Amino acid sequence: MDLSVEKINIVKMILEIENPKILESINNILKSKSSDFWDDLSDYEKREIDLGITEVNEGKYFEYKSFIEKHLE
Repeated sequence: MDLSVEKINIVKMILEIENPKILESINNILKSKSSDFWDDLSDYEKREIDLGITEVNEGKYFEYKSFIEKHLE
């Protein structure tokens, strides 16, 4: 089936819904699929990720292999 036709059919079905709980559920599904995970992170988590990226860009990191080898000995 053509994607445009499928979208139109979904819109028609939504327009026929009278139950507010079903509409709320559809709304929540659509919002959750379109949101960026970054928006769900705390400020602390965002700062830590940014710090990690900065450290990698500055060459302040260990290769996984060398890190693991030290801990396996």
